[in-house]
Amino acid sequence: MCFATQTDGTVVGWGKHFVHDAMAAIEWQASSPPSVVSKSGGFALSIDANGAVSRQKLGDFMMGAVPDPPPGASRSVASVGAGFAHGLAVLEDRSVLTWAEQDQLRDANLTPPTNLKDVVAVAGGGAFSLALRADGQVVGWGQNEFGQTDIPDGLGDVAAIAAGTHFAVALTTAGKVAAWGRKQVGQTSVPSVIADSLAMAATKRPLGPITLNKEALPKALILKGSPDEDQETSLSRLPDDASLIGTIEQMSRLVDAQGFQYEARRSVACSYNNFAARQIAIGDNEDVQAAIGALFRADETLDAIPYGADGIPRDFETRLIIPVARAVLRINLALALHRSGDVARGEPLLREARRLITQAEADPLASRGSDSEHAKRVQMVLSILRQVEAQTMAATSAVASRRPQPESSTDTKSSGGCYIATAVYGSYDAAEVLVLRQFRDECLNTTAPGRTLVRIYYALSPRVAGAFRDRPSVNRIAKRVLDRIVRRLQARYPVQEHKRRTRPSL
Repeated sequence: MCFATQTDGTVVGWGKHFVHDAMAAIEWQASSPPSVVSKSGGFALSIDANGAVSRQKLGDFMMGAVPDPPPGASRSVASVGAGFAHGLAVLEDRSVLTWAEQDQLRDANLTPPTNLKDVVAVAGGGAFSLALRADGQVVGWGQNEFGQTDIPDGLGDVAAIAAGTHFAVALTTAGKVAAWGRKQVGQTSVPSVIADSLAMAATKRPLGPITLNKEALPKALILKGSPDEDQETSLSRLPDDASLIGTIEQMSRLVDAQGFQYEARRSVACSYNNFAARQIAIGDNEDVQAAIGALFRADETLDAIPYGADGIPRDFETRLIIPVARAVLRINLALALHRSGDVARGEPLLREARRLITQAEADPLASRGSDSEHAKRVQMVLSILRQVEAQTMAATSAVASRRPQPESSTDTKSSGGCYIATAVYGSYDAAEVLVLRQFRDECLNTTAPGRTLVRIYYALSPRVAGAFRDRPSVNRIAKRVLDRIVRRLQARYPVQEHKRRTRPSL
């Protein structure tokens, strides 16, 4: 939609909503010329001589409908902005008024921050907003799936702002341009001759864990800034905890069904990993302990995928996809251990991750598509692995300079401390632990009440297991109880040799 105001004050409008539509004239009905048009041309806003805002509808609700301006925008409005389906106004006191349908305001978090003040200009994006303060600083709020509200760290002295559907642009007083947000078609690739290099160079993307998409392909979790959509994702695009747990419960019921043996196990493992990634990224210490348990479950699930699942030979999956996915689990576990202060246990996990990736890269199947998306993702995982290795090495050196490391700190077999039995018997590979795992897999996981009990156990075990560390008396009591349980289970659930050979090396 385009409008032009002629010298005699009349407005000429033209445009179309869809690419195949014919260009058509648009009649402007308001007494004041349009100040801003919404992102998809569904409406336009104007300001009259008294500062009152009016709205003209230009398309149906599919083009982004917005209610009439509220009473607060009926006088002394300095400037306006328009998103896809929301309007913005800078009021006389330099505060910001936003209006939209109530569910839009709520679901997209479009209500302005309570501490926002001294605003001189606004801009509306698809479902986000920007405000320019008098001090030249920019504030963003609303949906942030592409980092569009993550203002570049070095950006300042801004003179003007603008917003696209999923990206934002700022012009500085020095005549330089900074852009951020979605970049899949080069929206934020500002030519170097006009780019604000200070703002773009200062923007840091904190190191986060790695997610696995529905095909078990890795994507880095970017905690701030704009993700590369081919290889990265953001927290706002990751399913929430409830959705991930729901997927685990639903797909766990299908793991033995013909036609779902591979897909269901893969989905369960990826959901466990992504649940863990969320806890590592934004959770507290207890959440991180839960993440460790989830990563063990993910690895066990991937380990249980048979080569001929569903009667189909799965060379590519078992030789390339699954090894890289299991490397991701080890990298994430190292990050979780680092967050919980147990840095040294991450070192052997990272070595194992590198071995798995090297094995996948050396496979003849990998050489057939060196320029494939898979190869690019593997390089991304390697890049993060190197960062985590450097981070772990630096932290380990710092700890070593203060005090000697206990011998047990590098024992990866007990790194699953969130499991009570592992904490009591001191090893994930202990015979008693294997009996209990067999009981879980062959009895508890076969019924709905049993699966509920398992979920409760994995939710509570990180906190309970902590009581057994460095407390010999408590450990002895717990061991006596567990020994009695194991003796009763051994005859019915003997440890199978293949379980010993194929246990996860997490």
